[in-house]
Amino acid sequence: MTHQWNYDMSLAPKEVSTLRKVGKNIVTVTEAPTIIVGRSDGVVTQSRWSEKRQAWSMFTKDAPPDAWMSWPDAPEAGSNKHEL
Repeated sequence: MTHQWNYDMSLAPKEVSTLRKVGKNIVTVTEAPTIIVGRSDGVVTQSRWSEKRQAWSMFTKDAPPDAWMSWPDAPEAGSNKHEL
């Protein structure tokens, strides 16, 4: 799968809710997913949305990232594929 930069930061995922089993209970857990972000000055890093700061980690409101992409999935176990 080829990952491409998305230049619309408003589409970057800021939170993801999942169901998890905690003891005998099923609970909803909301987390900020890790994504890859970049800026036109060459900075590329992983980041998460900080609701408290209203900014992406490693960035500020005044100097936000310009683009993002989803974190890639791990290669399939036992795969002999050498595609990137």
